[in-house]
Amino acid sequence: NLIRPFIRQAQQQLAATDDAPNAQRPLLEGVLNSLDAALESWQNWETTKSPSDELQDDSNGANSFELVRIETFDVARPKQDGPSSARQKLRSRWDVSFPQAMVWGVLACAAGFAISLVRERKQGTLLRLKVAPVNRAQILAGKAAACFLAVLTVLLVLTLLGVGLGMRPLNPWQLAASACSIAYCFVGVMMLMSTVGKSEEAVSGAAWMANMLMAMFGGGMIPLMFMPGFMKTLSNFSPVKWSVLALEGSIWRGFTWRELLGPYVILLAVGSICMACGTLLLSRTHD
Repeated sequence: NLIRPFIRQAQQQLAATDDAPNAQRPLLEGVLNSLDAALESWQNWETTKSPSDELQDDSNGANSFELVRIETFDVARPKQDGPSSARQKLRSRWDVSFPQAMVWGVLACAAGFAISLVRERKQGTLLRLKVAPVNRAQILAGKAAACFLAVLTVLLVLTLLGVGLGMRPLNPWQLAASACSIAYCFVGVMMLMSTVGKSEEAVSGAAWMANMLMAMFGGGMIPLMFMPGFMKTLSNFSPVKWSVLALEGSIWRGFTWRELLGPYVILLAVGSICMACGTLLLSRTHD
């Protein structure tokens, strides 16, 4: 009712003036006529509406009009298996790199002792030891014990270095058990490596070729959580994979003793098989 007089006044002014362009005059007249017709129809509807319709419209308007709607939803990301969930457990970037560094130190110890065993056999040291009141089993046991202690020393030194740089092992007892299992495994690997050649050069080349393959597919070069599917399948045949898993499980993955039992059993089994094969082959060689 209040707007229609202004619209009519605008229509009259538009009809009386000559300043409006001829091209825009029909457009302005159409807009004003449409507004006037719409307001007229709305006014007619208001006058013919019953009180019950007004109450219904008011209730519908009160229910349909909503100034602000506040909804809550959970933004927490669900736990997933894979690299994203593994990264959430990391407390330091050293947690990933130091298990790999420890494995490389262990591989170096195994290769070094295998080469030294061949050198001693080639230089006649083992032959001279056979003259002493000790048998071959005791000689090999001494070599194995030296390798075992060397591997534990490497793991201990690297662990202390990692702690100094920010690595925080979750369970030191699990880490100690992992170190002993890894040392036993690679003592056996060392014994087997020492039988693959008759010269230091042959054993050195074969040992480091085997070390590179075990590290490549076992997580020594690429972290296990970033490996593609086919490499994860092949890594099951590498003792390096179970060594890295045992170290990571005690350093940052938070494995329970039950979860660590699998890597421990595999490491001990690999060490026993390799040690038995290496000892048997060494017993058949001539010093």
